[in-house]
Amino acid sequence: MENSYDYHLADNNIIGIGNQIVIYDKDANPIHRGDNKLECQLGMSGTVKGRLFFSDICGKIYEYDIKTYERKTVFDLGALDIRSGLHKFSALNFDINEDGLLIAVHSNKESYPKLIDIKSGRLLKTLTVKNIPDFIMIDDYMLYFIYRDWVVGKKSKIEVYSIDKSALYSDTYYADHLKKEHERALQLYRETKDFYRAIEVMENADILSMIKGESQFDSPAKIAILNDYAYFLSLTYDRYKEAIPLLEQTINLSKDRASVYINMADVYYKLYKYEKPEKESLQKANDYYETYKRLMSEKGQAGNILKRSFTELEEKSLVKELDIDINGTNLNNLLFWKDKIFAGEYDCYGSDSTGNPKVHVYNRDNYALIKELIISECDTEQQDTIGSLAVEDNKLFITTGYRYEDDKRPNFFVYDLKTFENIEKSHKKTERTEKYFLNSNISRVKEGYSEYFELSGKTFERIKGGYITNNKKYLITRSVPDKEKKFHVYNLRTLEMDEDIDLFKERASFLLFDDSSDKIAIRYFTSPKTLIEIYDIKNKQRRNILSFDNDSGRLITIIPILTTYKHYLIVAYRRDIIFYDTKKMEIAEVVKNVIPEYKSEDERKHNRIDNLIIDKDKQRLLILTLSGQHNSFIDLDFLAK
Repeated sequence: MENSYDYHLADNNIIGIGNQIVIYDKDANPIHRGDNKLECQLGMSGTVKGRLFFSDICGKIYEYDIKTYERKTVFDLGALDIRSGLHKFSALNFDINEDGLLIAVHSNKESYPKLIDIKSGRLLKTLTVKNIPDFIMIDDYMLYFIYRDWVVGKKSKIEVYSIDKSALYSDTYYADHLKKEHERALQLYRETKDFYRAIEVMENADILSMIKGESQFDSPAKIAILNDYAYFLSLTYDRYKEAIPLLEQTINLSKDRASVYINMADVYYKLYKYEKPEKESLQKANDYYETYKRLMSEKGQAGNILKRSFTELEEKSLVKELDIDINGTNLNNLLFWKDKIFAGEYDCYGSDSTGNPKVHVYNRDNYALIKELIISECDTEQQDTIGSLAVEDNKLFITTGYRYEDDKRPNFFVYDLKTFENIEKSHKKTERTEKYFLNSNISRVKEGYSEYFELSGKTFERIKGGYITNNKKYLITRSVPDKEKKFHVYNLRTLEMDEDIDLFKERASFLLFDDSSDKIAIRYFTSPKTLIEIYDIKNKQRRNILSFDNDSGRLITIIPILTTYKHYLIVAYRRDIIFYDTKKMEIAEVVKNVIPEYKSEDERKHNRIDNLIIDKDKQRLLILTLSGQHNSFIDLDFLAK
């Protein structure tokens, strides 16, 4: 039999599912072969009640008729994603009963179970359960949620729920449930200011059915629900434009509702600032704001008018050309020292490459190239990278990494900074246990693939493939893989663990701010979104602040690049730089078009922002692209204005 991802038995035939669907007779002879072109990779497949179903990892569920050899889309669960990135359908566990009720859940436990009528294509219910099940089953009147305990010796459990079909199809039930969840979203927003979570609550209650007119909802509460949902959308960076038609619908239902007009004004000013600085958008922002002020005054609430200033943007750009041609990906290490910048570069990708491991020496003021130090020749193993840079007594110390200890290849280099002459080139054996200082009282110890860290001589947790970052106030660790999806915060003043913090998703990275800050920026990566959360260690509060679509190409996925400066989170997204103020918890500035507009798919992949580097002494942000072209910098003193 040919290579397929899955095989199933249906109607006395064997069916192989992969890039093709192949049907075999009982003797394993192929009797039909057809293309199975999917937009995304094959997910789960199986026979349900004698019918063949399979999914792709973007959330579509298909049924295949083995008699007519036709494939049809049963349901597109990807269209039901919580677009903030909080929950995402991918490879699916699903089951279908005789009535055509489909229950589906993300196999990586990142989305609540959804109950769908596949005959009408209608989402009936999103089940906001405390714990998302590993497996699910459905029959005519019952749901079975199976929770598997992955710890050896522990027991799994099964939860059983009854299905009230009359309630599932009832508009009254739908309206009551949506009103209840609307109140919960408002309460959640009041307590946390997390508009992404509020959006999630309302979308899990299927507010889209009301908006599309699929569910009857004539309650007076409809106006408030529409307006509040649109308001939450208007606060986002990635979805604010979706608020415009909803606010227009709200105005048609209630022309005297003042809050709608200020929400509309804010959206149009965002459109003006974040998309294109067109005067039409600016004029609409001011017109809606004037209507808002008039309505508030007519209602005798002039003293409660919210102040706004929708002014025209200056055309002067903050972005300046950076005369450093090193590219972001090949940058191995960077060291700022007095009036110089030392930049390690490794560009050996193939046996015929001429991009030797080197260190560029630049003038820190004007970025002129002072010297290029060729450290060693290219190696075919692509291992001779610049490991570390340090300066002491007017000497530059350079280490390189190489796979083979017995090769005796030079891996330690010393240069005189007055003459730039090489005064030492040697091979130093790397011990299995090596220590390097994160700051004055923290050391990290590596032993093979395991690591642990010490604080003033006190040994803490052992981690595998661990992640460690710190400032002078906190140290954060996380084991990889971490099935519990937690990270640990240590207080460097008390040398004790402050707390264990749950991660929302497994694929996460962390950034700390300046030494006075109690906040952590957490970047969660999942297809198709990158979600950014701010966690306040002192107050034990968390808030999702930004969400971005990942640009997926054939070879790479482009995700936002992050760094921090003082209390600002800086995000490079596509061609723009976003400055987020974590004290005010709002976007402080968006710098548009940092690099030229992409002219081709190749430019989009290679001429993109790939590295953000802060020169603290100069108060400057260096912006490096993947290609090394159009590198630039921004002076950060504008943030204090």
